[in-house]
Amino acid sequence: MRTGRPRKPKEIIRPIGPSIAYITLTQGLFALIDSADIPLVEHLNWYAHYDPKGDRYYVKSNDSAQKHRQLHRLILETDLLVDHRNRNSLDNRRENLRAATSSQNQANAKTKVNSTTGFKGVWLDKKRGKYIAYVVKDGKFHYAGTTHGSALEASAARQAKAQELFGEFVRQ
Repeated sequence: MRTGRPRKPKEIIRPIGPSIAYITLTQGLFALIDSADIPLVEHLNWYAHYDPKGDRYYVKSNDSAQKHRQLHRLILETDLLVDHRNRNSLDNRRENLRAATSSQNQANAKTKVNSTTGFKGVWLDKKRGKYIAYVVKDGKFHYAGTTHGSALEASAARQAKAQELFGEFVRQ
């Protein structure tokens, strides 16, 4: 009797237009790729891997040497961080992928669910009754004001500072 994770059928890679294809994954999901990348990925078995920390799925594979691979890193031919411009981790078309630093990747991240103000980079100084806005880049805090009267005002100041520091990576 076999034990462990059940085998899944070989993935299906199908063109859905002249330049886009999809890979059927586990868990009823699929990933988008450029049709030109089919030869690069078709020899591997791909699956959907849920990352609870980021609350999203990524496309992963194990090659014949059981080396773990992520589709977006294989396509860009890098071991560095890769950012998905549209924040859809299953969209691995080259136009949606870009190499990024950890700080740039975080600039494109969504607001954390445990945010007490509902805004990224904004917290309430309860002693003074004022909102503080900040952006973190390369481990350093960059303040965008410490005396804002509302969370919305602080968020606007934070957005301007983030735009200054990260440009195209800033999540709108």
